[in-house]
Amino acid sequence: SSLLLLLLLLLLFLFLLLLLLLLLLLVLLMALLVLVLLLVSLPSPSPSPSPYSSQRQPAAPAPPTGTQAKASEGSIVDERGPMPQCFSASSPSSSSSASSSSSSSCTGGGSKRRRILAYGDSLTAGFYNEGDNFAPYGQYLAQRLAQDHGLDVDVVVCGLSGLTAQHMAKGLPAKRMRDGCRRTGKGLQKILMEEDNFDLALIMAGTNDLSDRKVGPVAIAVSVQSLHTACHEFKVPTAILSIPLNDLMPGESAAEQEKSEISEKILKYRERWITTNALLKQWSQGAGKVDGVAFFVDTADLLPYSDPSPLWEEDGLHLSPKGSETLGSSLAPLIAKFFSNRPRSVEASVSKPLLRADSPMPETISPPEPLVSLSSAPRRLKILAYGDSLTAGYNCWGHLFTPYAEGMVSALLPTVEAEVCLCGLSGVRAEEMAEDLDAAKVSDCLHRTGKGLRHMLKDDGPFDVAVIMAGTNDLADDPEPGDLYQ
Repeated sequence: SSLLLLLLLLLLFLFLLLLLLLLLLLVLLMALLVLVLLLVSLPSPSPSPSPYSSQRQPAAPAPPTGTQAKASEGSIVDERGPMPQCFSASSPSSSSSASSSSSSSCTGGGSKRRRILAYGDSLTAGFYNEGDNFAPYGQYLAQRLAQDHGLDVDVVVCGLSGLTAQHMAKGLPAKRMRDGCRRTGKGLQKILMEEDNFDLALIMAGTNDLSDRKVGPVAIAVSVQSLHTACHEFKVPTAILSIPLNDLMPGESAAEQEKSEISEKILKYRERWITTNALLKQWSQGAGKVDGVAFFVDTADLLPYSDPSPLWEEDGLHLSPKGSETLGSSLAPLIAKFFSNRPRSVEASVSKPLLRADSPMPETISPPEPLVSLSSAPRRLKILAYGDSLTAGYNCWGHLFTPYAEGMVSALLPTVEAEVCLCGLSGVRAEEMAEDLDAAKVSDCLHRTGKGLRHMLKDDGPFDVAVIMAGTNDLADDPEPGDLYQ
């Protein structure tokens, strides 16, 4: 009987222990639920592109000015509204009065109106007051072009706060992009496709990319160049706005740099900032100029940094409304000069080009017309360029294609005038190309269509020479031991 009693007591103890564990588990689940609810209810943090922003101790923000701001006389723009937003202004001599609108389509069109696209990150959006307000430089640019230079203009602004140039490049065709301030915009290609054609695009991006020390200057410059290439595909000339200064750029004493860990990071940040801007400037004066870059703007000359400064927010990174106004006003004479040498074409606002990513192959690539006049060649050669994605010029995750053939036809001039018939089948192996030699239609991994090589020789020839580059995709397959010697 004593053994039975001991057994019952043991069972009771185990039951109470199990009950206690269940209660403890219930308490933990309830605590986890409360924590999740608190996290969901927290607002999104303001974008902080600099990796060292946590080292700063920002002062209290300026008093709020409301959720709306005047963009020009007699009009109100919803600062936190969806993008792109359009700021329209007319010269004093124009029959239409100056106006602004937050819609994606400006009112009061016409063949004499100039259309400008301003695309970028929070510095383009005009982020200030910790993201509670926005004062884009585009609105001041429109005012100054109208009032000081007598131009009727529409400035379309899309500034995606917190997004890197790489994010923008990946999202080129996006119908909707959400930024760090919970505002929505669109991919650059999508805007170019949906809007009336632009006379100029202003691209200012790369500040947020610099926050990631793993991303080098070359990668940042390539992402920014992709945004320009997207515009050039629509025959829209572009202006490169360099990555602006911030509070990490002013120098420190050599002793402080040696002693402080943050100073070493700042030095590396400055090196990447300088190198990235140098690469963009170099590109704008070389290959970029040929492709469609109109001019390069060193924003450091327009917006010198000092602390304190009325041009900058207290976070040392974003422009104040005065800074955005200064940038827009400083850009106005540069853009007016560009427009004075470039008459607006009425036809330019009518048709849209078919994107390479949506175009069937083969594609014919001819020398740029301005260079053809310099040619001393007795006749035009016809070249066949055939291969995979490297021939197609695949880049920017398949949103853009910049084939080497474009550079080749330009480089051959003036001694050789050539025309290239191009077919680059992305993701297709040389083995598959050999199997489809006579195919009238071949689809690649991006759903672009081309032709078999022998079919092209019959349909599109004769050719003076064929340039074939293939085999990269075959190397991606794991070879069988015997295949290495076949």
